[in-house]
Amino acid sequence: MNLDGIWELECPSRNFSKIPITIPGDVFTSLIESKLIPDPYYSTNERLVQWVSDVEWIITRQFEASNISSYSAFVLILELVDTFSTVYINDHEVLKTTSNFIFYRTNILKFLKEGTNNIRIIFHVAKKEASKRFFSWLPKS
Repeated sequence: MNLDGIWELECPSRNFSKIPITIPGDVFTSLIESKLIPDPYYSTNERLVQWVSDVEWIITRQFEASNISSYSAFVLILELVDTFSTVYINDHEVLKTTSNFIFYRTNILKFLKEGTNNIRIIFHVAKKEASKRFFSWLPKS
C-alpha cells in the first residue's frame, strides 16, 4: 500500500488546520499553494517566513486495511523524513525519526485495525530537539 498523495497539514500554534499537503512534499510548498505565506524565493520574503521552521507541524491521513489477520507483518517504510518526528498509527506511537538520511522500516501490524486507520506524523522543531539532546548529554552538577 502506498501512502503517497494528499494528506492534511496542521499547525496547532498558528491555528492552521486541514491544509492540503502532497506527500512526498514539504510544508513551505503547501503553505505557498494555500496562499498562507508569500513565496520565500521572491524579494525579501524569506524573512517573513522564518517562523515556519520554528513551529511544530502535523500531517495526517486515513487509509484502509483489510484481511489483517492474514498478514504476519505490515511494514511501514519511510524515507527522507525531516529530522525529528514521531509517527502514530491509530494514536499509538510506532516510530521516532532522528535523521533525514535514515531509511526507516517498522512493523505496524499490531497497531492496525480492520477498516479505516489513521496515520499522524508530528514534525518537531529541529532547533529545540537538537538543543534538548545536546543538554541531556551534559553532566549534571
